[in-house]
Amino acid sequence: MIVYLYAILSCFYASIEGIREAFYYHALKGSKSQNLHGIYWFQRLIFAIFLYVATNFFILTFFVLIFSFFHNGFYFLTRNRLDRLIYPKKFIDFSTTSTAIMEFNFIERSILFLIGLISLILNIIFSK
Repeated sequence: MIVYLYAILSCFYASIEGIREAFYYHALKGSKSQNLHGIYWFQRLIFAIFLYVATNFFILTFFVLIFSFFHNGFYFLTRNRLDRLIYPKKFIDFSTTSTAIMEFNFIERSILFLIGLISLILNIIFSK
């Protein structure tokens, strides 16, 4: 049962990362910044390794697939709360200026989220 607490933790982590990055990029206010996606990727890799060691492949898969749904959703929501002129669709918005290697719109994020939930269900089925 503790494995599902890790699943909840991974949702929380993705959300907090989105909020943190929203405050960071808001503070820059259009200033040219260095691309930090390599650092973000490394942080997420460390968390993913921790998650895999503490749980199993299905929970890791869940994390990888749901990450963008929560991270990007809370990023856009927070950026909009800080500046009402950007990301007017809030949680369901998407970026046209991102420097990330992979950028998903809300439909794509939702599909990945649903596949992640299937991974969680498979964990329930195969862990018995």
